[in-house]
Amino acid sequence: MNDTVYIQDVSFIKMKKKVPLYKLFPSVITILALCMGMTAIKYTFEGNLEMAVIMVLIACFMDGVDGSAARLLKSSSDFGAQLDSLADLVSFGVTPAIIIYHWKLSTLNVFGWVITLIYASCTALRLARYNVESAGLSSDISNKIKKNRYFEGISSPCAAILALSPLIATFQILNQNSFHMFIICIYMLFISLMMVSSIPTISTKAFKIEKHNVTFIMAILAIFTAAIFLMPWIIIPIFALVYLISIPFSWFHYTKKPTLINVIDETKD
Repeated sequence: MNDTVYIQDVSFIKMKKKVPLYKLFPSVITILALCMGMTAIKYTFEGNLEMAVIMVLIACFMDGVDGSAARLLKSSSDFGAQLDSLADLVSFGVTPAIIIYHWKLSTLNVFGWVITLIYASCTALRLARYNVESAGLSSDISNKIKKNRYFEGISSPCAAILALSPLIATFQILNQNSFHMFIICIYMLFISLMMVSSIPTISTKAFKIEKHNVTFIMAILAIFTAAIFLMPWIIIPIFALVYLISIPFSWFHYTKKPTLINVIDETKD
């Protein structure tokens, strides 16, 4: 009896799947992004809002890298997707809300805290919706179209940058009293609602570049990247303003394009 049990235990051990160490690299990046978000909260409590914003921006960069690394290393998994969403909730939901609360909303006491909770909650709702759609559990046919060339609402990393942009603008462009607290409240509510909305927003997948323009576009991107490193507190608010202005145009452009339902109907005819 003991020998039989021993053999079964050995066969069970052999059936265990081993994971190469390099496939854990994307998850490590995600954890580091989470740590950046938590560190931003630490700097916020210390009153160093500039370093707090820098930590969030680094987390945004890492959020873009971990997905690319997972696809490159062919290590995408449900575990990684769930871990990424949990990290995003902290870095792009809780952390920006706390930073803005410490900067402006705390003067409104309970009302300011309610705005903070709404922003964090909308981030959680957006990420939950994204997880459901990624798992193929959503039957909304319009989502399949938006995934091709549009985002549905504002993504959580983009929302974090937009939410922090008024604060960033006060680092070099404006003074600390440029934004009234009620303006920040309305702005934060707008960003929160945009995250959970179904309004189509522009995605990089929407851009198609002719081959003869690749060199020119690469040069523009190089200049833009250098400008961000040299003048981040000027470029980021400008970029955020341009993005906000683009939302009505992306919505208008999307409504003018045929939907999948119309295409199916035309095919049947």
